[in-house]
Amino acid sequence: MLSCLPRKADIFSPARIFAFIWFFSIGLADLKFSRLQHEWSLFSWVAIFLGIGSFLVGNFAVSVLTSNERTYSIQQIRMMGRTQGVSEPQFFIAIIILSVLYFVCLAAETYAAGGLPLFSAAPERARTAFGLFGTHLFVAGMPAVLLLIFEYLILVPGRRAKKYVLVFLFFGIVGSFFFLLVRFVYVMAVAMIFAVAYYKSNHLRPRNVILVLASVAAMFTIAVQVREARYVENYLYVVSQMRYSRAYASFTGPYMYIVMNLENFTHVADNIQSYTYGYYTFDFLLALTGLKHWMADYFGLSATEYLTSGYNTFPFIFYYLVDFGLVGVALFPLVLGITIRYLYYKMRATAGLSATVVYACCFYVMAISFFTNPLTMLSFVFVIAVIVVVHHFIAPLPSTSASGRIESL
Repeated sequence: MLSCLPRKADIFSPARIFAFIWFFSIGLADLKFSRLQHEWSLFSWVAIFLGIGSFLVGNFAVSVLTSNERTYSIQQIRMMGRTQGVSEPQFFIAIIILSVLYFVCLAAETYAAGGLPLFSAAPERARTAFGLFGTHLFVAGMPAVLLLIFEYLILVPGRRAKKYVLVFLFFGIVGSFFFLLVRFVYVMAVAMIFAVAYYKSNHLRPRNVILVLASVAAMFTIAVQVREARYVENYLYVVSQMRYSRAYASFTGPYMYIVMNLENFTHVADNIQSYTYGYYTFDFLLALTGLKHWMADYFGLSATEYLTSGYNTFPFIFYYLVDFGLVGVALFPLVLGITIRYLYYKMRATAGLSATVVYACCFYVMAISFFTNPLTMLSFVFVIAVIVVVHHFIAPLPSTSASGRIESL
């Protein structure tokens, strides 16, 4: 946190974001406020810090190799975002096409399911079963559409009538997806939009951040109330077996959703007996080919066997541990650290729009790494593919050299 104080420090740089997220999560987990938590073994500590260290080593290696390269400052990147321009007609048409596909696929899935999860008799069960293979990618890929709309609004000058249409589509997509009771995708959209807003505009001011966060928090609260309407107010506090007073029950949800991911991982590290050799790491490929559920049934695979409680999420290194053991925990985060740092360097060196939005996806991966690994999900891979393809046609070519003075990465 102190490293963010210098005036020209990039608070969204890979090492800062990743290290802060993980050390904050570990610090909370070590408080042991819940009786569902357990003391970590030495092997568990080694596994966690091996994953964290591998990522940071990969990040550091690329930063050393590119330390003498010329890069743009953050302010220069923001200024170029307003002057580079985009191919406006193609940009607008792409957003309209993706929006139409979203609404058409949502309508088809609603018809096939017999209604929306929000209005079903069992919302929790309905939301997990909702969706058709193939078409659901265009529904779950809504963060890509929201990000593109946001880019259009901040980068394209004028075009007031078109912007009104896009604002209407933006809130229509946000509102309609709310009926599916899936909060995770909103986090994806907000994280990527925040990153683009930070690097390509001056809109990321405290007032705007507070307004957006308050709106998202309100939507999450409503979603939680709908999904848990049959439970008493302090249900989560009771089932989580918290050690502190009931007066602080409101902290239970945020605390447990952060720390239980790590607790589940350490439980796996201490008890795993065999490995699945890529089933979880390459989940998106198996889902795309239709082999995912067939293999799970044939081999009897289920991540729930590693759970220690009703909390069913794991940090990003879980998949590498279950598939390949400590070798996977060391290797894959290392490659990920190298890749993300290189993409960050490309953004700083070219100030290109395409490089910025790709790094925005990386920002989300790091920000949510304590909770899950989106790189294994077909829906997130689809979001990245849509963003890359659209920007290939609408974004200007990135600069081949940086005129700004050398900046420390």
